[in-house]
Amino acid sequence: MFDLPTIIVENKIDAEAIPPAFHTYYEGMMTCQGVPDVMMLEVVQLRRQCHIKIAKTCNKGWGVFLTGSETVARGTFIGLYAGQYIMKEEGIHHMASTGSSYLFDLDFYHLQDVNPSYMIDGERMGNFARYMNHSCEANCCVEACYIDEGNLAKPLVAIFANEDINPNEELTLSYFGGILPSANSPSTGVRCECKKPLCVGYIFP
Repeated sequence: MFDLPTIIVENKIDAEAIPPAFHTYYEGMMTCQGVPDVMMLEVVQLRRQCHIKIAKTCNKGWGVFLTGSETVARGTFIGLYAGQYIMKEEGIHHMASTGSSYLFDLDFYHLQDVNPSYMIDGERMGNFARYMNHSCEANCCVEACYIDEGNLAKPLVAIFANEDINPNEELTLSYFGGILPSANSPSTGVRCECKKPLCVGYIFP
């Protein structure tokens, strides 16, 4: 079963389609049976549509910030979460043994019934996206993207602006996948430092 794809407009995804958080879209020659035809404007292959820098934050270690003088519009492609595909079991073991926090779980809604399941490990080979910090009111979101990929379980993770973002503003993601737990939920997780009004107080349950 496939989600309906997010419609692509010029070099942005349709801003009205964000949120909800879980969309899937396809670029290039995707020939998986049952995948609906879509407009193939190769948004992700146009590369990043903004200038960024990696810099130290005051309380969250490294972070990713927008540079330049122009505001980035909601729906603009920011980049990919790059890394190595590994089996989920390997990723869980790696995280438990090393404390690695650069694992992206490919648990998109349309993959819940797909086996085997994968993670993207950005620790050993990755890009700027592994330094994007969590925010309970994130200004970026992720989308599953397929470019000439026949394995449904291995999407690219494309990052888009979830709102208009001003120069020098930090680029953030929701580590909860866009669905926040209750602020009253008990947790022994890592303390959240986003300082947003809707902050639930922690990052990992």
